Amino acid sequence: MICHPTHYLLLSGWTPFHPCAAAIYTLVVGNLFLLAGNCLTLREQHFDTLLEVVKMPTAPKQRKIAIVGSRSVGKSSLTVRFVEHHFVESYYPTIENTFSRIIKYNGQDFATEIVDTAGQDEYSILNSKHFIGIHGYIIVYSVTSRQSFDMVRVIRDKILNHLGADYVPLVIVGNKSDLKSEQRQVSLDEGRSLGEEFHCAFTEASARLGYNVEKAFDLMIGEIEKSQNPSQPTGGNKCAVM
Repeated sequence: MICHPTHYLLLSGWTPFHPCAAAIYTLVVGNLFLLAGNCLTLREQHFDTLLEVVKMPTAPKQRKIAIVGSRSVGKSSLTVRFVEHHFVESYYPTIENTFSRIIKYNGQDFATEIVDTAGQDEYSILNSKHFIGIHGYIIVYSVTSRQSFDMVRVIRDKILNHLGADYVPLVIVGNKSDLKSEQRQVSLDEGRSLGEEFHCAFTEASARLGYNVEKAFDLMIGEIEKSQNPSQPTGGNKCAVM
C-alpha cells in the first residue's frame, strides 16, 4: 500500500535479511518495489533508495540471585571474578554488596542482580530481604573446609523452611579447587553426591583462576529457567553435575 508518494512502509514476519525481523523500507523516489510473495523486487530504473532492516530486540529477563555460604569461602571473590573479571586477594568480611551483569543463556539475555551476602554459621539468621524477589541461590563452600561443606545443608534447609517450600532453584559451588590436594577436606565426589541428593546443579570452581566461575552462574540461570518453565528443555537435566 502506498502511504505517501515518496514513502512505502512494510512490516513483515520474514525478510531475506533476517528471520522474524521487522523490515522498514523507506523509499526516496515513488513506487520503487514490486511485491511478489515473500520477495520484494527493486524496479531496475530506480536505485536512489535507502533500505534499513530493523530487528526488534527482545527485552532482557530480570533475575535476582543470592550468593550464600559460610564465612571465608570466597563468595565475594567468585562474584567479583564473574562481574569484574579479576581476583580479590585481600579478605574483608562482607556485610552485603549488590552487583549486576547481563548473562546470555540459550540465546536470551538475563539482566541479573547478584546479592553477595554476609557469611553464615549454624546460628545465623538469614535476613528476610534475602527471600524477597530472589529467583535462585548459589551456596558456596570451600573444598578446604569440611565445616563450610556441612553448612551447605544447614543453609539450604533454612531457605526451604523460610519459604515453606520443598524445592528452590539452587547451585552448589565448591570454591578454591585450585589449592593443593593436601589442603582439600572435601572430595569432588562428595560435592557431586550432595548435588544429586538435593536435585540441584553442582560444580567446583576457582575464583583465583577463573575456573568454572562463568559455568556456576550459567547453571544458576538454567536452574531458574527449569523451575519457571518445567515443560521446556533448557539444555540440562534436573540435576546438573560438573
